[in-house]
Amino acid sequence: MQKVDTDELIKDWVASPPKVYFQLRTLLDDPRASFGDFAKVIKRDPALMAKLLKIVNSPLYSVEEEVDTIEHAINIVGTDQLSDLSLASSVATQFDKIPKRLINPVSFWRHGMATGITAKALAKQKGIKDYDYYYVAGMLHNLGSLILFQKFPDKSAQVLERCRESKLSLSKVEMEVFGTCHEKVGGALLRRWGLPLKFVEPALFHHEPTKSKEFPITTSIIHVADILTRTLKLGDSGEPNIPPYDPMVMRVLKLNDEKLKEIEETVKNDFYDEIFFNKDSVLY
Repeated sequence: MQKVDTDELIKDWVASPPKVYFQLRTLLDDPRASFGDFAKVIKRDPALMAKLLKIVNSPLYSVEEEVDTIEHAINIVGTDQLSDLSLASSVATQFDKIPKRLINPVSFWRHGMATGITAKALAKQKGIKDYDYYYVAGMLHNLGSLILFQKFPDKSAQVLERCRESKLSLSKVEMEVFGTCHEKVGGALLRRWGLPLKFVEPALFHHEPTKSKEFPITTSIIHVADILTRTLKLGDSGEPNIPPYDPMVMRVLKLNDEKLKEIEETVKNDFYDEIFFNKDSVLY
């Protein structure tokens, strides 16, 4: 076993937090901040601005007319949600050196988008009012896999092959090979960045949702969304085998096959929209 120190593993990314996100969060804590202040921060990064406008114009928000300015986008989704979307978009650009023999990055982020779409749909079905951030939690939940892929491409290839042959879970094989797993790595990075627990716990416990203490419902919904998305083959998480749903989670969320079918139709309708499959992806 190659024992990996998680703090050492993530140090390159700890030094590069998503700055725009934190600048926006600072503005959120300032009662004097205006929409113009938020727009000014986002406009300093034209690539990010273009991505955010694309997301706001996507099926996620079903806007009636095209949103063509950041000021208009803030009016549509609000300052808090726009800062969360900037987080997902900024993080995606930091992982662009993954060997394609391990996973196609576009397919990986499509899985993240699909998980986010599914999580939002599940949260809405449960009557949760503050459901917009579930999209970003879904986007970030598998971040640890990208770190392991990027740092240890050869070992990761061996891990994936062993998963395929043995049908063991990715986390179990990662623990045997590295002494850590993608959940721990992703959760550690998000925590070190100082992100809210609503993002940290779903990353850390999406395969063991009953361990979540502060955000058990969010984590449980991401758990279900991740599995459902993989079952529908919407993007690629990198994990060869699909685990079963946690039965306690299904009871707590009061989910059954009929309700999952309803969610499936919503997710497929949104995911298969042209914006998620054209070459000009919302994240690239």
